[in-house]
Amino acid sequence: METAQDERGQGQDGHHQAWRLHGASMTAAKIDQIIGKRARLAMAEVRQSIYVPLIPKPSSPLATMVGLGNAIKLSQVFGGQVIDLPKSAAEKLARRNAKIKEAAQRGQTVRQLASDYCLTDRQVRNVLKTRAKS
Repeated sequence: METAQDERGQGQDGHHQAWRLHGASMTAAKIDQIIGKRARLAMAEVRQSIYVPLIPKPSSPLATMVGLGNAIKLSQVFGGQVIDLPKSAAEKLARRNAKIKEAAQRGQTVRQLASDYCLTDRQVRNVLKTRAKS
């Protein structure tokens, strides 16, 4: 089981900076509970990590990504920390497969798709046979 660990960074002036929260799957699951998976994935598309202010302002990068209400919810749990926003391998694979299916519907051949995505023809055919999970 993965555990979260905090780590303090020191600025040039010797003052402590924000806590950095590690434990990617635990953090991702917690964020999903707080603001939902769709909002977390949107955050991860834009940034790999983000500072969660103690009191978010409407103009903060976090609030502009997920909205002030969600930023406030996150600050209640992660305020003052930098959280890592990993994209899981499964999520990347699902996005790639969706792109392959869309390209096939637009008329790209299996051979073209295999070349574009560095896959074999058989791998592309297997992707095209699978149904999207709902």
